Amino acid sequence: MLGRDTTRRKAATILGTILVLLVAVFYVPIMFAQPTVETLNYVADTLLFAASILIGAGPLAARCDVPGNPARDDASSHSKAAA
Repeated sequence: MLGRDTTRRKAATILGTILVLLVAVFYVPIMFAQPTVETLNYVADTLLFAASILIGAGPLAARCDVPGNPARDDASSHSKAAA
């Protein structure tokens, strides 16, 4: 894989946040100016894409080597229990 988990998580979080902001700045005003099914579809599709990126960044938190990371501590306890 390319990069460390912390780098991938940060990139996914930034990309998802940028997509949400772009929707808020560009697509939502268009949706209110021309309320059609097509403009609602633009907003919904792009927000779903941003949400999938942000959700995909979540599992990377469990693998990050950040001290005190509760997600990492839970993941390590589950892997010890499985072994």
